[in-house]
Amino acid sequence: MGKRLELIKHAVPTASRIAVLVDATNSTHARVPGNIEEEARTLKVHFQRIEASTPTDIENAFAAIRADALMIPEGAMFSQNRGRIFEIATSKRLPTIAGGQQFAEAGGLLSYGANIAETCRRSASFVDKLLKGSKPQELPIERPTRFEFVVNLKTAKQIGVKIPPSVVARADRVIK
Repeated sequence: MGKRLELIKHAVPTASRIAVLVDATNSTHARVPGNIEEEARTLKVHFQRIEASTPTDIENAFAAIRADALMIPEGAMFSQNRGRIFEIATSKRLPTIAGGQQFAEAGGLLSYGANIAETCRRSASFVDKLLKGSKPQELPIERPTRFEFVVNLKTAKQIGVKIPPSVVARADRVIK
């Protein structure tokens, strides 16, 4: 999440208040935004934690946002409802950053996350090892090594945000 904070801050330099949408039923969201507090202080960013645990919570969550931009951590509920989330964010002209490229493709301003194709290929090698008799506890834990940064210039235009050329140049992919 720290890299996403840096990217949204560079893409929208005026963003001094960033909301973080969290799913209270997702245990990995319990540490958000606490896990990036130090970086937030360095970037002079204040956080607002907003919870949405069901699709019906999404509307109320957006009504409560008092921020210049929105970060969305990975989670099944957010992924399944990404179209609605970005529809609302666009209508409110709220810049967003989320995980994988599917979020930018759904209308998010920015996405930064693990390369899904690479992760799937790596997963296949683990399945192969398991099918050949390896025990799960013998296999090393691996973290993603390839990440993708996607900028959605179509969304930028819709919400009236000018992405600095230096940010666009860093993108692995640009949606026009």
